[in-house]
Amino acid sequence: MKRNTFIRLSIIASSGLLLPLTYCNEKEFDLFHILSTPLSLSYILDKKSITDLGIIYLKRISSSNPKSFLVEQLLKDLNIKTYEDLLIKEGIIRKIKLDFQTGRIILLDGWFISITEAQQCALLALK
Repeated sequence: MKRNTFIRLSIIASSGLLLPLTYCNEKEFDLFHILSTPLSLSYILDKKSITDLGIIYLKRISSSNPKSFLVEQLLKDLNIKTYEDLLIKEGIIRKIKLDFQTGRIILLDGWFISITEAQQCALLALK
């Protein structure tokens, strides 16, 4: 095999392996971004205030890997089959409403927020 042909085949093969990984990482980033954005709080608080709430909440939870713990908690009970942006956002909004209806609220820095919102703030603080 000629050297030129070998180099071309190597480039094609390596790009074939790297492109799916890039796509997966992009999707993982999108999921993390969606989960770490408390929509309702972002209308009334700036990013620093939301991050401060997240830091306070992080001090209250005990986990050796808080990032994966928070992602797991936020995705739990969403009842969705695919991780599409809109479905995740709708699921999170439902969880927040349910938190308030069932009394799953927490006082952080003078704000009563749902546990789900607190988890989102904490995830944003870990970003």
